[in-house]
Amino acid sequence: MLVIFAAFLIYTYMSVVFDRATGADSARLAALLSIWGTAATVGNLAGGTLTDRFGSRLVINVAIVLLALDFALMPWGGSSFGVTAAALMLWGLCGWGFVVAQQHRLVAISHALSPILLGLNASVLHLGVSASAAAGALAMHWLSPHDLPLLSTALVLGGALGAELAHRLIRNAMPKPVAPAFTAEGART
Repeated sequence: MLVIFAAFLIYTYMSVVFDRATGADSARLAALLSIWGTAATVGNLAGGTLTDRFGSRLVINVAIVLLALDFALMPWGGSSFGVTAAALMLWGLCGWGFVVAQQHRLVAISHALSPILLGLNASVLHLGVSASAAAGALAMHWLSPHDLPLLSTALVLGGALGAELAHRLIRNAMPKPVAPAFTAEGART
């Protein structure tokens, strides 16, 4: 939830967060939104392939760390259209690439419970999206819109800690494989 909350904290206010890069030109804003959306689609598709190859933990952790770095640098690169476009590309790739890995992690907990776990995950993600708009409006009473990505960075880092804690809790709760017993003749039973 924290990662999606952080992402939509910026997305909801993209027109003011990146007004320096767009010059308040709606065509340039539309271009940035298109870059973000295309990268998000690619990230979502690549997230599945990468999760199958490297596992959910690595994909989640790498995506979240890259996203945190991306958000942390946005206030300084947000005045250039090209730098902003590159930042939105990385955001789209990582911000949506980790979602597939998260779903994979949930299904691996219990195939029988996967519809419930995925439903709860979708609910939490939508809660993050919904709450981000109000939180962003509130945050801009104290922060410049250009600094919202810094708040998002802190939230993403909180999400990284939560993701790692979840991994450890899941790992510790999973039944350990039992080695087959040996008979007196030394053969496995």
